[in-house]
Amino acid sequence: MSKDRGFIAQPAANLAIDLYEHEKFKLVADIGAWNSFHGDTRGSTATGSARNWFESDLSAGITFKYDIFAFRTAYVSMISPANNFSTINELDFTFTLDDSGWMGKWALNPSVLFV
Repeated sequence: MSKDRGFIAQPAANLAIDLYEHEKFKLVADIGAWNSFHGDTRGSTATGSARNWFESDLSAGITFKYDIFAFRTAYVSMISPANNFSTINELDFTFTLDDSGWMGKWALNPSVLFV
């Protein structure tokens, strides 16, 4: 279900910790949360303030970086406190290229995400 009417707020927080670094190699762990609160409560079967809490995503991942390449794998759990959809659990894989050495301030840092 997609919601695009009324008030929408989407606060997020992410914490990344460098676990190991040596020359061109770096290992980073991260945890994060993303939420979506909506004024439009159609489709919600929850009661009280949970009716406005459309989605809450929690994630934990680890990134392996070498030179200009990065590979991240993460576990992501998406829940709907408003009961708009069933809980979704997934394992994500992301490949990223740091093109800032070639593009400078115009770097795109392209990535591919597999879910």
